[in-house]
Amino acid sequence: MTHAYLIIAHNEFGLLKKLINLLDCNSNGIYIHIDKKNENFNFAEFEKITKKANLVFVPRVEVSWSGFSQVQSELSLIKEAVKKEYDYYHLISGSDLPLKSNEFIDDFFEKNRGKEFILFEEIEPYIYKRVRYYHFLREFLFKYKKGQFLRFLNEVSIIPQILLGINRIKRNGLEIKKGSQWFSITHSLAKFICENEKYIYKNFKYTSCADEMFLQTLVHNSKFKNSVVNDNCRHIDWTRGRPYIFRKEDYQSLINSDKLWARKFSEKIDKEIVENIYKTLLC
Repeated sequence: MTHAYLIIAHNEFGLLKKLINLLDCNSNGIYIHIDKKNENFNFAEFEKITKKANLVFVPRVEVSWSGFSQVQSELSLIKEAVKKEYDYYHLISGSDLPLKSNEFIDDFFEKNRGKEFILFEEIEPYIYKRVRYYHFLREFLFKYKKGQFLRFLNEVSIIPQILLGINRIKRNGLEIKKGSQWFSITHSLAKFICENEKYIYKNFKYTSCADEMFLQTLVHNSKFKNSVVNDNCRHIDWTRGRPYIFRKEDYQSLINSDKLWARKFSEKIDKEIVENIYKTLLC
């Protein structure tokens, strides 16, 4: 069984090196998107890290939190990876680490071949506002020092849309769904996403936090919804943080977790937990 790891990274490059080393095996392809805002990233430093896995850096976009550029970075990764037909495609961040060996992960997906691991979450009423109206300034809200003023303008821009009865959900006949950005999907679904790139742009380009809705909505309104397991196999702690950054005292709970990967780590916050997991899985 073959796996494509689709990695979105913008910092923590020491951690990224360890992540790549842990994923370096013959059955894996590693595809990395580096945020275009990072102008000094040393690609040459990474090109010779892998000894077995195929390592590819994909075309970059400047990513803004909650902007459509997050979706664009995902699409860049998927479109490059589907050129080689992998059994599964796993979207993770450069701040993630596996909790199981490559052999364990391979065996898990062999046993669950054909299933789509996508986390769906309950939609609160306010979520519909994100896609019902056009958020033309969303890409710039956290980019400039005057972001607070831009956020005010973005909210003001919704008022005339309400008065005009703008409703993108009703117009496009969508049944909106929401969930986690991170996923593990089959080649068939990855290819389906690429085939529906225009659909994704049309319905989500000016959506707030589109990365949490475009995949779930696309899948739910397709035949793939019958193959979904409502679990993305990621250990993420939202009770202690947004998300919580794991520390050394979390080691046992992480290693004993039934999840396959964990998010989030930072060598600046706690390097020991990173080293402990790295040494456990590397040997």
